[in-house]
Amino acid sequence: MTFAKAHWGAAVVSIAAIAALLTPAAPASGQGATANIRLAHFSPDTPEMDVYVVGFDGSETRVLEGLGYGEVSDYASLAAGNYTFQLRPMGAPADSTPAVTASADLANGAAYTFAAMGPNAQLQKALLTDDLAAPPAGQAKVRLIQASSSAGDVDVAIVDGANLAENRAFATATDYAPIAAGAYTVQVTTSDGTTLRRRLPVDAGTVNTLVVLEGTGSGPDLTRVVDATGV
Repeated sequence: MTFAKAHWGAAVVSIAAIAALLTPAAPASGQGATANIRLAHFSPDTPEMDVYVVGFDGSETRVLEGLGYGEVSDYASLAAGNYTFQLRPMGAPADSTPAVTASADLANGAAYTFAAMGPNAQLQKALLTDDLAAPPAGQAKVRLIQASSSAGDVDVAIVDGANLAENRAFATATDYAPIAAGAYTVQVTTSDGTTLRRRLPVDAGTVNTLVVLEGTGSGPDLTRVVDATGV
């Protein structure tokens, strides 16, 4: 298993990752049963993190170094079963107390995003199920993750087009929905009426996640990651 770190968008950043053979804590449902999982860092005041996976024998293996705010790893394939993920500040000793610990039961054939989001003192953890099935011909699929605690419940809509999310609460995600391929102006409206617009391309055949993040100013930010392409 190897994790690689990617920035939001299509570009992939190469980093040193450690390959490990991990035994699930629960028996897989059949020979060769696998699941896919990736990790997302959406906590603005949490430093870059190293990611560890705990195997059946209790051993901890570092699988990703230096995952920073607004970054998401590529998917890694694991045998289906139950795992514990631990996040430590980058460079912290492997035997130090983890900043984040979470367990996940990964089903055969499924894909997941494990996200840590919000202020470090009130960190929220979410295991999201990802639908990587192909969109209809000539279309794309889009969902939204609301990862900005300061934005409150948000509305997200294509300008002069469809609503993508209404009153979406922090640390939640919508289902995927098909839309026509194209370049869209997308508007985010926060609970206090602040608005943000971003121009985002959506290519045919892609599966996409839009993420509301903390902006560098007083309002939110909006970015996109391509979950799957050419499916």
